[in-house]
Amino acid sequence: MEEQAFFVKVESLRKSYGSLEVLRGVSFHVKKGEYVAIRGASGSGKTTLLQILGLLDSPQEGIVEINGVSTLSLSEREKDKFRNQRIGFVFQFHELLPEFTAIENVALPALIRGLSLKEALAEAKKLLVELSLGERLSHKPFALSGGEKQRVAVARALINKPDLLLADEPSGSLDEAHKEELHQLFERVQQEYNQTMIIATHDELLASRADRILQLEAGQISHIK
Repeated sequence: MEEQAFFVKVESLRKSYGSLEVLRGVSFHVKKGEYVAIRGASGSGKTTLLQILGLLDSPQEGIVEINGVSTLSLSEREKDKFRNQRIGFVFQFHELLPEFTAIENVALPALIRGLSLKEALAEAKKLLVELSLGERLSHKPFALSGGEKQRVAVARALINKPDLLLADEPSGSLDEAHKEELHQLFERVQQEYNQTMIIATHDELLASRADRILQLEAGQISHIK
């Protein structure tokens, strides 16, 4: 079978909330293993675009394909399964569950996928050790630094070996030292896991580390670097 030219295909996406048109015909393609940054001012549509890619929202028009699957045609149950098994999320404020330890937070998506507790914890431990958090397995979020919390969030996003990793302003809550740590982490994730990544960010340095930069202005891709 001929290999697909593009791993992620977005065509003519339109999304409105009432009379406000947030996305106005957005189109772009991403190759397997590519690291793409989306830049744009607040209100440009970055978060809405990521939510549609992550099956958390739906457009009025357009096409989204991820690894050959037309995601917008899936049923709600199929979307839930696809989101759990094939998409990883990293958010600005980590979104870790405060009552759970680092290893438990990371294991949760694997448990939802159907792994046993023993298997899920083993996978979580392996990832956390790889991300230099082996001594923080039993720490709850309040006992972790900002950079450590974001590494835990990255491990959680990776545990189900997703087709696509999405990150929405992942460095937005970090100081400069932890931002640089996160920049290096994303580069490492791309190189070691051949991970396809789309990251929405205001952080110019983080964007500069990507293979490509898409500029989103007034709901449209205005230029590509």
